[in-house]
Amino acid sequence: MRNRILPIFLLLLLAVAVFWRWQGQQSPATEGWVSASGTVEAMSVSVAAEMPARVLSIAVNEGEVVAEGDELVQLDTAMIEGQRHQAEAALSAAQAQHAAAAAAVDAAEAQRDLLAAGATDAQRDLADTTVQRAEAARESLQAAVDALPVGSEGSANALLLQQQLTLAQASLDQATAQQATVADGARPEQLAAADAQVDAAQAHVAAAQSQVEAAQAALELADLQRSRATLVAPISGVVLRRLIEPGELAMSGATLIELADLSQPTLTVYLSQDDLGSLQTGGIATVRVDAYPDEQFVGTIRHIANRAEFTPRNTQTDQGRSLTVFAVEVALDNPEGKLKPGMVADVYFE
Repeated sequence: MRNRILPIFLLLLLAVAVFWRWQGQQSPATEGWVSASGTVEAMSVSVAAEMPARVLSIAVNEGEVVAEGDELVQLDTAMIEGQRHQAEAALSAAQAQHAAAAAAVDAAEAQRDLLAAGATDAQRDLADTTVQRAEAARESLQAAVDALPVGSEGSANALLLQQQLTLAQASLDQATAQQATVADGARPEQLAAADAQVDAAQAHVAAAQSQVEAAQAALELADLQRSRATLVAPISGVVLRRLIEPGELAMSGATLIELADLSQPTLTVYLSQDDLGSLQTGGIATVRVDAYPDEQFVGTIRHIANRAEFTPRNTQTDQGRSLTVFAVEVALDNPEGKLKPGMVADVYFE
């Protein structure tokens, strides 16, 4: 009889041990511990387009881990590339116009100086050189005009080139006139006219410089917009939501991808003032979530509110709403990224 009782007794002891071990796994709370429940939160970032464009490709899916700087979304740049080509053409035309205007200044100043001082052999050579430069500039612009596609005569680029050609012809006429009068003395009215021509030529240079700067700004803007067509991860984290698909139109400011930093999520719970006596910043907490019933996570008290609240955000009952409570924020250790925003968690403070 005793031989039968002993195995039964041992089985009972084993069952009791298993039960108490299971109880320990189910809840770390013991007498004297403070417990509460809350929702896991994490710092999240929304990635949005800065301009409306069609989505060409998306490099990530929900749940994927990304590093800061990884490509997320590629937007269509066809329109931007067209604008950039126009800006490049406008810049080239503006630079050519500026060069022609600068040559006109040189010619006007040289003519004025010749009129004022009378001609020397060196000045005659300079006058000849100025004519040659002016002829080369006019011929270059004439070639550019002749190379325009048929039917583009009314385009902005064609009109700009025609204006430059007119200015180059005027510079050539001025250089030729200077060459013709290089050996003659100048009358006062001729000197005054020469000064006026210098001033006018300098004004053309200033206007041409403004056009160059405007064209450069337009090109830089196109480059900036092209760079913004590739959306990259601003932080390292996990993709919480993917809110658009390739082929859809991304609106300016609309969230396309939402990322979360899971390296240190937080948990905010609300405790009555009676439960705060044993808590302090830096204290250790034990956390459990339903998704991992057999695991415990470690947390650290980051902040304890200095002012009570009448209605905590996670209180559902009338009795709970009648109490004053204090918010306690817990920073959670999450080395494997198991804790995710929205998980309901139980926290235990010793």
